[in-house]
Amino acid sequence: MDSRICWIVQLTIVVCFVYLFATKPSCRDGYTAVVGGGTGWYCAPGYLP
Repeated sequence: MDSRICWIVQLTIVVCFVYLFATKPSCRDGYTAVVGGGTGWYCAPGYLP
């Protein structure tokens, strides 16, 4: 995967996370787990040797 695409995806996720963090605190824990796991699975292959 192109690392630039991954960076854009991560940036978008961060923006969405900040928005939810500010507006829906009750959703934080589940959202963090899903996004953390999803981002790791989606982006890790591009960073591994």
